[in-house]
Amino acid sequence: MPLLVAENAMMLLFEGHVCRVLSVAVAPKARRHGIGTRMMQAAEAVCRERGLSTIRLEVSTKNLVAIEFYRRLGYRTDGVLYGYYSWG
Repeated sequence: MPLLVAENAMMLLFEGHVCRVLSVAVAPKARRHGIGTRMMQAAEAVCRERGLSTIRLEVSTKNLVAIEFYRRLGYRTDGVLYGYYSWG
């Protein structure tokens, strides 16, 4: 039986008028090829289709690569949830 392995994944949670992006994962060897950008564009399209007005991301302040990725897509820091991640 063939084994199906997902190398890239995204998890969204819909809460009222907010779409929370809980996870965006791109395999290391597949990074810097636009996959994450296309995943976020797909998430934005789903949110628009559902009439959601806000997309919220929670990112560790130590994950500078992810923070810069989201900034390049036009997202901004709205605040810091101290203690949200045990590691920062």
